[in-house]
Order: sequence, then C-alpha cells, then structure tokens
Amino acid sequence: MRRRTAGLKGVQGDAHPHEQVVHLLEGEFSLTIAGINKVGRTGSVAVIPSNARHSGKAVTACRVLDVFYPLREDYFPNSLPMVFQDAKSA
Repeated sequence: MRRRTAGLKGVQGDAHPHEQVVHLLEGEFSLTIAGINKVGRTGSVAVIPSNARHSGKAVTACRVLDVFYPLREDYFPNSLPMVFQDAKSA
C-alpha cells in the first residue's frame, strides 16, 4: 500500500497479526514500534513484527510504501485482485 502524508499527519496506534515493512520513499516520518521511537528519512526501512503495537507521525510531507504479510484482506472489502485469488487457490 502506497500513501502520501501531509506534514504532521499522524497514524494512530495499531497492532495486527500481519508483519509490516515500512519503506520511506520520501520525507521524514517518526515511527514508534513497541515503545521505541525512531525518525526515518528518505530511503529508511522499518520492520514491524506481528502484533507489535506501533504508531507514526509525518514530520514532513512524505511518501510511504507499506508491505504486509500475510496479505491484508481487509484492504480489499469487495474481492481480492485476480492475481491474489489465483495464488490462494494454488
């Protein structure tokens, strides 16, 4: 999932069974994982373990690429994209 954030926009605390990789494509983003806070800059990568409480806040306008495993089916409320439907039936 790719997203743009405006300066100082926050992401509320969250925890989920999916592992998450956060790749900061552009800007600065403050990320707290399991109580540890770090500020990432363009090119930074963070790994959020399964069920770890985490939150974040854009320090500047930024672009973030989030990757989840396993697939976050809740992000596809109507149906999974065809490529994922084929993979699940294999």
